This record gives sequence, C-alpha cells and structure tokens, in this order.
Amino acid sequence: MPAGVMIWAVAAPLAAFMVYRRVRRNFGRQPLRSGRLAVRSMFLVIVAGLLLMAGFAGGGSSMAGWGVLAGLAAGGILGMAGLRMTQFETVQGGHWYTPHPGIGLALTALMLGRLAYRFFAVRATAAAVAASDASVLANLQRSPLTLSIAGLLIGYYLAYNVGLLRMARHDALNVVGVKPE
Repeated sequence: MPAGVMIWAVAAPLAAFMVYRRVRRNFGRQPLRSGRLAVRSMFLVIVAGLLLMAGFAGGGSSMAGWGVLAGLAAGGILGMAGLRMTQFETVQGGHWYTPHPGIGLALTALMLGRLAYRFFAVRATAAAVAASDASVLANLQRSPLTLSIAGLLIGYYLAYNVGLLRMARHDALNVVGVKPE
C-alpha cells in the first residue's frame, strides 16, 4: 500500500472520530469533572502559545500572528458568553452542565468549512506551485484567516473550560443549587 494511501487510511478515521467527539460535547448534559477541565485548559494554553509563536514566526511582514491574537480575543469573549448560557444542575449526587448547543455547533461548522476550503485550495495550488516556488506553498499554510479561526476555537474553549473549572471549584454553583466538589 502506498504511503499516501496509508496516511489517509489512518488520518481520515482519526479526524472523523475527533470531530464526532467535539460535536457530541456540544449537545446534552455533560459531567462536570474538575480534573479533566484542568488538563484540557493546560493543553489549550500550550496550544495557544504554540499557535502564537507560529503566527509571529515570520516577523512583522505577516498578519498571521495578529490573526491568531484577534481570534483568541474573540474566542475568549464568545467563551464567556457561552458560559453565561450554560445550565448547571446536580442530579443523583453528580454535577452536570448543559452547554448552549448553538455556539458549539456554529464553531464546529466554521472550523470544518474552513478546513475543507483550505484542503481544496491548497491541494489545487500545491501541484502547480511545487514545481516553481516552494515558498509560495509555505505562505499558504500561514493564512491569517485560518489562524484566526483556529485562535477563535482555542480562545473559546479555553475561556469556557476555565469558566467551568472556576464554577466547579467555587461557591458560584450554590446559586443554582449545585455544590462544588
């Protein structure tokens, strides 16, 4: 089996599983687990830092770094708004939250749409450009719009997870009848 086919055979199901898990977390009641939220938050901080470094790696000539910053800021604001629309409850001794499905669905659709567009745009351009100038293909990978959407997603989930973590650890859940762990 050729290496290209093998990569697709592994990457496509893995990507589909990751998208399924992301979409599943946008709907219905979810358990409020402080440990998982803390690990996710730390992971997102690391990814945000790496994304910022990658965005500003080209120096001041590229808008990619500013796109990442704008996306992180907008995502943080959207995450706080999503947290306000989240419902919290205690059922059978467990703490649960129900995220607003519209925000998660819109962000997932935005991400998938941009990834599909970038896949087809880069794929069509790659064959024509690779023979003449490889640096053009490298610049296509640092699109400010793509990086701002990535920053939006990371900023949203970072702000949302940190907000959930704060709710789980403080007395804020007592307001809605949920006691923190």
